[in-house]
Formats: sequence, C-alpha cells, structure tokens
Amino acid sequence: MATQLDIGERIALLVLWTGASVVGQYIYYNLRVGGFMISSLFRGVVAVIVLAVIWGIVGGIIGILQRLILRQAGLAIKRWADWTAVGWALGGAANGIMIGLGMGIQNYLLNEAVLGFAIGVAQWVRLRKYVRHAGWWIIANSVGMLINLPIAGFILGLQTGVITGLVLIGLISHPVQLAEAKTQNEGVVPS
Repeated sequence: MATQLDIGERIALLVLWTGASVVGQYIYYNLRVGGFMISSLFRGVVAVIVLAVIWGIVGGIIGILQRLILRQAGLAIKRWADWTAVGWALGGAANGIMIGLGMGIQNYLLNEAVLGFAIGVAQWVRLRKYVRHAGWWIIANSVGMLINLPIAGFILGLQTGVITGLVLIGLISHPVQLAEAKTQNEGVVPS
C-alpha cells in the first residue's frame, strides 16, 4: 500500500480525483432532473425507488472511476464501486422521501448535504479497513456536496473533488497496518 506519496503523486491524485468528480457530477446533474421528472410520475414508495435506482446507477459509474484512481494510488479497495452505488442510492431514496414530505427539490443545500452524508457513510464502510481516521471521509463528502455549486455555469463537482481529494491524500498517509488488512482478507496493491 502506498503510504507516502511524493508531491508529484499527490498532485496527480488530486487532479485525477477532481476530474472524476467533475465527470461524475456532470452525469449526476444531467440525470437528476430526469430522475425527479420520472419519479414525479409516481407516488410514495415507487417514486423513492425510482430515484434510488437512477442515483445508484450514477454512483456505480462514479465508483468505478474512483476505484481506478484509488488503485493507481496504491489502494485496491474491493467493492468500492458497489458501496459508492449504495451510498448514492440511499441518498437518492432520502431525497425522494424529503420531497414526498414536502421539503421539495428547492431545498437544494439540504438535499446535497444528505446525499453527501449517505455517500460518505457507504464509502467509509470500505475505506476504514485501509486507512486510519476514515471518519473524516463522511465529513468531507457532506461538506463537499453541500458546497457543490456550478462554477461559471458548467463546472460541477470541482469543489467536491478538491475537498474529498485533499482529505483522501491525508488519509492515505495513515494506512491501516498491512497485517491488519491481510487479516480482513482485503487486497492491497504492492508499492
């Protein structure tokens, strides 16, 4: 496991992570409106399930991109894409419930913070087996999504990528001991 990244590796990781976040957010925002429109055709539980499925698919795509970047940084986190999809699906379901309760899509900041929290918790389930202090990941995702606003009308995900990327770089420098990871039957990429 890569425990110490040099400055070039840190910059490369931050750029790649932020780029993946921008791509993922672009996909998310384009499907978000359609997801809300489709879910508005249904009521109650069905509407929540529709949002969960659409956002889960988006999360799976983002999780695959992130897993490739994590592997490049020396972290071969098994099932990262799966848990990322779960977090996005739970966030979509929570947003559907909030809308059903009359909180509305117009409560953008709350919707984003809830989504970020759900993603952060789901990814934390995997990340905590590889790095110490992984709880910061939940906070980074919540804050990153909370301030995820369009810059110049088109660059989405930039803030989220930078915030979570910086936290990820810090977390990588505090890995769980190799022996601990092996006892959990998890794979690590040799440095």
